[in-house]
Amino acid sequence: ANPLQIVNLLSGGLVVAQECALRSETHIPSQSWVPFHWENSSFPSKIRLKFDEQENTHENKWSSGCIYLDKIGITALRMPLTNKSKPLIIQAETRLATKRQDCAIMVVIWSSIEKSNPLYLMKNNSPFTVLCFQPTNNTQQDATLESRELSELFGKFFNFDCGQGMKFVDNDDSDSKEFIWTVSPGESIGFGWDDPEVAHALRWTCSNASNFLLHGENHSVSDIEVDTIGHISTVKLQQGDYSGRSSGMEQRVTCEIKADKSTKVILFDLKQTNLNESGVSESPSSGDTEVAAVSFQVHIPGLTISMIDNVSDSRPGREILLVSSDGWSIFFSQTREAYHEFEFKLSTFQIDNFIHAAEHPVLVSQFRTNDFVLITR
Repeated sequence: ANPLQIVNLLSGGLVVAQECALRSETHIPSQSWVPFHWENSSFPSKIRLKFDEQENTHENKWSSGCIYLDKIGITALRMPLTNKSKPLIIQAETRLATKRQDCAIMVVIWSSIEKSNPLYLMKNNSPFTVLCFQPTNNTQQDATLESRELSELFGKFFNFDCGQGMKFVDNDDSDSKEFIWTVSPGESIGFGWDDPEVAHALRWTCSNASNFLLHGENHSVSDIEVDTIGHISTVKLQQGDYSGRSSGMEQRVTCEIKADKSTKVILFDLKQTNLNESGVSESPSSGDTEVAAVSFQVHIPGLTISMIDNVSDSRPGREILLVSSDGWSIFFSQTREAYHEFEFKLSTFQIDNFIHAAEHPVLVSQFRTNDFVLITR
């Protein structure tokens, strides 16, 4: 059996190749699967993707990020396109194959559609255009990138369509560009990472917050951790920027990570608070708050259930079945990243049959001393 199979559920053909061996391409037609072999076992166990050039006249580029084939899980990846203004998001799941499938690992790739519970969804409920990008290692570690410069660079892209690349690091040897997502007021779009291996965070701002510095600190650009459900970040606005708003109101746009079924929603919204005579907000700033993890655990020393036969009035009832158990333990937890853990333990369990002259007086025997039932998810 071949250890790897890649399934293409996209409407068009797909090309995959092992990282560091992009010339050894594997073509996968639409709605089909092919076995995949590593070009070199010493290269990383991950693949890059691009669309099949045979189906259009444009030269398609390889994806910026990779999909790991030795890590079970699902991810969303933005595919670079030259003939479309809107980005195309694919979802890829690396899963263990079933016994019926002639492989060990299966990778399923399909298109992320908003109506079919995508992995990530960006939704802008504010009256401002929102710009955001995934910071790469270059933008995170570049010490020369000042906050004011970042705001000015953001400001150059407010009139551009979604998908404009922006080069932050002024270095001839660097070819790193950040993909700028533009989310108009009321718009809802699917989202995917440029590089799933980099931290799952977004750096964002909105149109009326450009170059706004407060007390020497930049409040016009903020970061958000996308995989942390309940995480909130804020961008403050200058008073009077939004028509019809009172100058006595402090305005801010918040970005909050919410969960809708299996979808992580990146929600942008406008918040307002009243200012007192000193110009200080009457309600405390929400800041970067996080929802605490929730967990509970239940222990039951023992549980016994007895079944009594008392149908006949002429004789006293008699026990016909006894269910006895010890060492119950139930544990459940939910993390801020929306992961759930469930664990159930049972030390002993026995069912005795007390019917006279029964062929099987013990229906379920007791476990050995060191045995216990363990169910986890």
